[in-house]
Amino acid sequence: GENSGIFKNGICVVKMNNLEGWIDKNNSQRIPLKYSQARAFKDKYAAVMSAGKWGFIDYTGKLIIPHKYNAVGDFQDGVVAVREANNLWGFIDHTGKVVVPAKYSNVLIGFDRGMAFVEKGDKQFYIDKTGKEYMGN
Repeated sequence: GENSGIFKNGICVVKMNNLEGWIDKNNSQRIPLKYSQARAFKDKYAAVMSAGKWGFIDYTGKLIIPHKYNAVGDFQDGVVAVREANNLWGFIDHTGKVVVPAKYSNVLIGFDRGMAFVEKGDKQFYIDKTGKEYMGN
């Protein structure tokens, strides 16, 4: 996996037979190896891919946000960038609620201290969590 061998909060992502999941330091399976891709936990959630779509689980392995996104970032500042079926990016919170609608062609920097740096067409600018745009210099 992308982060195989790196323990965080006592568990790490491992890959076996082309499936990924998490083990603890005693080599006990903590979250079943059932995902085609899995990322390390960030902000209490991990991105996991199943059937070609991304979703998010919590530390217990419970699916918190269903597998429905073409691409995702990692949770940061309480939100995460997600690419919808229309290939545009937006942001959701940890419950899956849309925070900023998907209307950006790219997310260059995810939210940090309340601002994200995004791209729409040939324009790059910052947005806040309400979607208000702040043009750069």
